[in-house]
Amino acid sequence: MIDISNAQVSRRVLEQWLMANDFRQTHSQQRQVTSDDYAEWISPTLRVEIKVDRRQMFLGIGLRTMATTYHPDEWEAWLDGGALRRHLSGLDHQIAFVTQRWLRAAALAAADISATENAIEAIGLDWIERRFGWRPGRLHEAR
Repeated sequence: MIDISNAQVSRRVLEQWLMANDFRQTHSQQRQVTSDDYAEWISPTLRVEIKVDRRQMFLGIGLRTMATTYHPDEWEAWLDGGALRRHLSGLDHQIAFVTQRWLRAAALAAADISATENAIEAIGLDWIERRFGWRPGRLHEAR
């Protein structure tokens, strides 16, 4: 189990929010050699992945019926009807989105999961193309 109780306040806020919203931790992995951690929290309809790599925390959020989880900024861009900013937000902003706005976004997404997943994925691919000048799957095209 990832112990985030002694971490930053924002991390404790996320863990408290997850527990208060009926999420339970279903998978946890700690690797002693690299000090990397992974935990999956699920509710009846939602999933949150927390990855800690070299003391940095990464979040992935999604519906349980989705094929994967997505960065909170991708969800926020989808909810707001825009593109991702050039630089992704910090952890505090991501946690604020999850704890304050994500349940609304997830309820909207549940109306058409496939279309939502396609739209969120397209937002991420657009960001990669704008940020790095290429789109995965188009490696051999002229730039």
